Amino acid sequence: MNKVFIACSLLIGQADAVTLKQYEECFTAIHAPQENSEEAYVWFTGLNHPLFNVVMHLRTDDNVSAAVDSLLAKAAPNSPLSFWVHAENRAEGLAELLKERSFTSIGTLPLMVWEVEPVDTPTHEVGPASKADFQPLVAAIYQEEVSLIEQFGALLKKASPKSYLVYADTIPLPKPVGTGTVVQYGEIGAILNIGTLPEYQKQGYATSMMHFLMNQAHEHNLKYLVLQSSPMAEKLYSSLGFKKILDIEVFVRF
Repeated sequence: MNKVFIACSLLIGQADAVTLKQYEECFTAIHAPQENSEEAYVWFTGLNHPLFNVVMHLRTDDNVSAAVDSLLAKAAPNSPLSFWVHAENRAEGLAELLKERSFTSIGTLPLMVWEVEPVDTPTHEVGPASKADFQPLVAAIYQEEVSLIEQFGALLKKASPKSYLVYADTIPLPKPVGTGTVVQYGEIGAILNIGTLPEYQKQGYATSMMHFLMNQAHEHNLKYLVLQSSPMAEKLYSSLGFKKILDIEVFVRF
């Protein structure tokens, strides 16, 4: 399944003290949740993609089935949805219950954190991106409609994101082949939209983008970066010094 990975952060204290609740606050800064409580966090934007309509945690000692149905009822009819299954839930049998409701696991997306320090300079050219260049490239990388990327970009606007492109050294002009975004919250950075065109993957472009963003974090005196990795990218982020906080299995329903 093609998907846009959103990676966000809001972190207080030491890296080993990061909590899911603090991570959820990033989404609150982007768009007000339908529910933000100890029992549940429900973040439905109404955009036509399951990763933009998410139940991030559920903690209940009551009937789990009824609790899930109550949360799902908060979504617009026929809206694509996703549900996070992880160790910080308190909802026995949640994964099996979601499968009964036509949800399918797309894999485990680890939440990862990095304490900012100087790193290597990028091997490939990286520079600021205009909206006109950035959004079509993100759409091409993730094989999504440009309109969806534009809608999510509008949602992000109030967070003042900084977006960048990484370039291949092609003739006659360098070609943009990868993307990355960082959003700053005080001394904390959120990394979003890391991706490379399929034909340019495994050639160091994502590493160059990450090195650029990591150096930007150091230059701007940030203390931490946090992201939510795809399964395929976890090895890359680990090699760059990111540490896993929590494994999150994502179940989706279209």
